[in-house]
Amino acid sequence: MQRITLRCIRVTLLLLVAVTLLGGGIAEAVNKLDKVLKGQYRSNFFTSCAQNDSDGFGADFEYLNPNSPHRGRFRTIATRGTRTYNGDGTGLAAVVALIVFDDDAPGDIAVTQSTLNCNLNYSVDPDFSFTEMVSCNGTIGTGPDAGDQFTVTGIVLNGQVSPNREILSFSDTGTNIETFINTTQGITFVRICGRSGTAIKVK
Repeated sequence: MQRITLRCIRVTLLLLVAVTLLGGGIAEAVNKLDKVLKGQYRSNFFTSCAQNDSDGFGADFEYLNPNSPHRGRFRTIATRGTRTYNGDGTGLAAVVALIVFDDDAPGDIAVTQSTLNCNLNYSVDPDFSFTEMVSCNGTIGTGPDAGDQFTVTGIVLNGQVSPNREILSFSDTGTNIETFINTTQGITFVRICGRSGTAIKVK
């Protein structure tokens, strides 16, 4: 009986060691997928956003606070920049943006430019698709608010790495809420955006 018990203990210990090693191997394999996305890429994006003030949107994405001067405003944004992926699930982006406003009242600003520096956090799947979370700090470059500082959070991108890892394609078709804060003036906007973009590896 004692021999059987000792044998059972040994078998149990061996199984635990095997499971631990296997689990570590799986985790390591998953982490290694992030190495698929490494290097410097030149990117172009086209973005269209529905924007409201901090009251945001209702359950059916209707505009809340109908008296807000920012209710129902649209923004079309074209960007170009450089995205650097570290191969470990993190990266950085430097972006120049041209924002086109739909406002048409006398004296309204038609366009403005901004520069942004962004933090990227991404995860690559076995099929080389990836999800990317983006948060940015920026500076308004033109118009009456030139020099104002701002932040943008809540950007979620879905991407695909080409088989040769030279081209990235991006899309954003979710209904997640993004937050834009003009930290200089203390003004907050929320928005829902759709995006598409590509990036080509240069280094």
